[in-house]
Amino acid sequence: GRKVNALGDYTYACKNIVSVKIGANIESIGAETFEECVMLEKIEVSPDNTYYEAVDGVLYDEDIKTLIMYPPMKTDTVFDIPDTVETVGAAAVYHTNLEEILFPASLTYIDHHGFAENVKVKTADLSCTALEEIGDMAFAYCSSLSDVIFPKTLQRIDGASFALCSELKEIEFPMGLLSIGQNAFAATGLSEVRIPLSVQEIDYCAFGYDENLSAD
Repeated sequence: GRKVNALGDYTYACKNIVSVKIGANIESIGAETFEECVMLEKIEVSPDNTYYEAVDGVLYDEDIKTLIMYPPMKTDTVFDIPDTVETVGAAAVYHTNLEEILFPASLTYIDHHGFAENVKVKTADLSCTALEEIGDMAFAYCSSLSDVIFPKTLQRIDGASFALCSELKEIEFPMGLLSIGQNAFAATGLSEVRIPLSVQEIDYCAFGYDENLSAD
């Protein structure tokens, strides 16, 4: 009989949930609330909710500035992220059926696991974004990813951001990049890299593991 107005971190671990409707009363949704809902196809939000918005089954905050959750079992193969989105939340587009993702000019930050385990995605063209930081494991386990283009605005590539992207064999870092995190390119196909003079920090084993994550 109590009115629920918040969903905590990791609330739903129900793998068989296929749809979710967010009521008008929900004011807060925690980190990775629906991450374990691997069969989720769509998310709906009550039109009376003033905190969240669903567009084509995808969950955003009300201003559509933060992408919160793309349902893993949504059948689309291409996702054109709205041009208002500035932040991609933790595990927001995780282990989906997508083959292509289009990134908006407004994008400034990708949180941890933001696009991880999208095994069909081959290209991440971030060149026209305003991206400043790529969070931990943001593109990890994207095993088909072979082409990544960074924007000039990028300053930080965090830990394991591209770990186990085994098809990634070439990369060009932008001038202005400041740091490359631990295991950032672990177990990729890179054989040579050029580090810009702007880089101030390269963390432990940033390029130093093989496909079994053993030091090489």
